[in-house]
Amino acid sequence: MIKSLSLKTYHFINRYEHLRQLIAYLIIGGTCAVLNIILLYIFVDFLKIWYLLAATIAFILVATLGFFLQKKYTFRHTGGRNKLRFLIFIFIAGSGLFWELLLLFTFVELLKMWYLTAAIVIKFIVLVWNFLMNKFVTFRKEGEVFRSFGLVK
Repeated sequence: MIKSLSLKTYHFINRYEHLRQLIAYLIIGGTCAVLNIILLYIFVDFLKIWYLLAATIAFILVATLGFFLQKKYTFRHTGGRNKLRFLIFIFIAGSGLFWELLLLFTFVELLKMWYLTAAIVIKFIVLVWNFLMNKFVTFRKEGEVFRSFGLVK
């Protein structure tokens, strides 16, 4: 019975591509977010790195992993121009990092929130931004993303 329910759920999710993408994004993004929080904790509490610098380093490490996982599993992109697509992904993630650092500073310095609690709250805020931008910009059908930036005719 559990196997049957699992198969039905799997086929239902795969029938609706937008739902499948959202679920895959949440799983992969959630895993990357947890990894990011763990790295942040290690960098700040064990390596004694300033929390904003630590957040930036953790971002760089996790964003690269996130690109390849999202490309393969969430958006199932098989097209070319991966270097340019990676740059667009990093630009979008970098804009998310900008918001993350701004909010992290605000929550920690002004609201006196513990840096890890603030980082976890902020992850949920930035998650929405990153999903929408990657879905509609980074991993659009081949050529559309490049036309939107004026890179091809």
